[in-house]
Amino acid sequence: TAVITRNKETKQSEGFGYLTFSDHATADQILQSYNGQKMPNADRDFSLSWVQYAGPDDDCAIYVGGLGFDVTDFMLHHVFKNRYPSVKRAKVIWDFFARRSKGYGFVVFGDVNERTQAMTEMNGAYCSSRPMRIGPATFKSDFRTQGTYSDSNQNNSRLFVGQLDSCVTDEDLDKAFSPYGELTVKVIEGKNCGFVTYSSRASAVEAMTILNGSQLGDNIITVNLARPAPKKQ
Repeated sequence: TAVITRNKETKQSEGFGYLTFSDHATADQILQSYNGQKMPNADRDFSLSWVQYAGPDDDCAIYVGGLGFDVTDFMLHHVFKNRYPSVKRAKVIWDFFARRSKGYGFVVFGDVNERTQAMTEMNGAYCSSRPMRIGPATFKSDFRTQGTYSDSNQNNSRLFVGQLDSCVTDEDLDKAFSPYGELTVKVIEGKNCGFVTYSSRASAVEAMTILNGSQLGDNIITVNLARPAPKKQ
């Protein structure tokens, strides 16, 4: 069976999906044969990997923001494993449309005390060329790529802002995003998200790059290109 993951609000593809086979051997054969090959009728390659399910230990994890685009899973794991022996794995979240990392990831610990230490000790520490921003990880929401839209529309200057603190207002959103250009903002009441629309694509890309994984209110926000707003009739 094949399932394309779609955003619940926009119904647009989120850039990935799942294939389920009747047995492990067939799945492994497909993985080896197609991974890295050109997709038919598309300008990108297949990127296949085994599905990793969040386990009961994944509540012993942290969110790591402010990552440079050069940071890999291995680099992130290495930075934390050097100081905290209980680190099990690290994952940098990938933007399949932009073909680069989203600038944040997660580190899973085996020891809750080391997780607590890392929350304080590694906040502001460097991974590659940038200081990291550390926060609590909520796997049910943070691993979901909300509002992502194809980066191929070069006129798209609308951003989706997720994980908003329920206390954040339009004024708060405007204050956070206004340094990057002329804009309009809208917080969606009761949805913990909002939209920021700039007058230029360059402003949107700059704001997304800098603010994705930053803190607004009490939450770490996610910022992605959104589906352009429908034109008024």
